Amino acid sequence: MAKESGIGFASFAIDDDGGAARDIVNDILNTDWDHPRETIDVTGMNKSAHERLIGLGDFSINLTAAFNDGAAPTSYETFKNAGTTDVARTSTITISAQILATEIWLTSVVLARAADASFQYSVSGVLQDGTGPIWTT
Repeated sequence: MAKESGIGFASFAIDDDGGAARDIVNDILNTDWDHPRETIDVTGMNKSAHERLIGLGDFSINLTAAFNDGAAPTSYETFKNAGTTDVARTSTITISAQILATEIWLTSVVLARAADASFQYSVSGVLQDGTGPIWTT
């Protein structure tokens, strides 16, 4: 794989509350995701520096999407019931034939109208099922 820009997102799908994957790559304006790992401090009293073990992995995602309530798949159809349903969602990001699929809980969906009249979603999600995110091809 060569160095690439972030221009080539092939798809960015998140399940709606009915479990249907909605490819909303056209509505997403920006995104970030994190794959942190916990560390466990096991420093003995005989050490002068930290000694650590690697702990649990995690995943979080944030995105900003344009409000779009047109024909599905749209950001509106994907997020409209996120605040009232307890449904895990599959997030599938595909860029340059690399795929990152994770099960997430949507923890925050904020609609905002800015001074310039833009109307956007800010969406946050966290790992749901205890399976760490793994890139596949």
